[in-house]
Amino acid sequence: MAENVRSVGDVMSKSKMAAAKGLAIMLGVVVYAAMLAYTGVHNYSLMTLGVRQDMLIWALLGVFTLEISGIAFPLALHFWTFATLQKWVTLLLYGLDLLLLVLNTVLDYSLTAGTATAHLPWLQQYFAFVVPATPVISGVSWTLIFLLDPAHKQRALAEELAASTREALAQKIVEAARATDVNDVVAAAAQQMTHEIVRNALGVYAPPVLPAHASSTPSAPSAPAVSPTKQAGEQATTQSNPAPRTVEPVGMTPPGDNHHGDYTSLDLDLE
Repeated sequence: MAENVRSVGDVMSKSKMAAAKGLAIMLGVVVYAAMLAYTGVHNYSLMTLGVRQDMLIWALLGVFTLEISGIAFPLALHFWTFATLQKWVTLLLYGLDLLLLVLNTVLDYSLTAGTATAHLPWLQQYFAFVVPATPVISGVSWTLIFLLDPAHKQRALAEELAASTREALAQKIVEAARATDVNDVVAAAAQQMTHEIVRNALGVYAPPVLPAHASSTPSAPSAPAVSPTKQAGEQATTQSNPAPRTVEPVGMTPPGDNHHGDYTSLDLDLE
């Protein structure tokens, strides 16, 4: 317990260290901002030499791209670029940005002061070819950093997998389209479309062709089937209840006819 208890001197010492750290950070930020302001003045003086006055307002962002990158690179290294490759590329590009700031400042100072440094051949080449392209260099630098972002690589891999899947599916569709049943379906549809086109062109109406298994005329409905049991029951009912007998009236033989067999006659229907 005694080891965990901090003395007042320890607390005061840590407070002094925190205050000194905060002061150092604040002074470092002030120095860094003063550096960017100084280089910004020289960049403005140097890079506006080749810009028309009516277009100057549109070129201001391009003029200060090195200073803006000088602020963004440390923030990216501290809060964003933790992947190994991305971090090292960011460090290299940050060093390139600082080098361009130094060269632009030296060149503008030499041109303004009229020193012999401005007449160095390599500095003249730098002034002719690199100074106008410094905004482009800054833009390309940040493009590389964005491309090396792990989130971008993950999205690229997902899109590549999706593209490969779609390509494989298209290949399978092409292979399935070569099957015999698919060709038969296509041939039948083409034949039907050809018939319709010819009929429309000639103005002739023709009924649609029915399938081979379909009948041209509807069949009459068949009578309901009678079961053998029901038929036998009806016959038994007929035999138990016979139909009534029909008795015809007695025919009278005319006088003078001696036909004894025709005096009476009975017509019995025994069905």
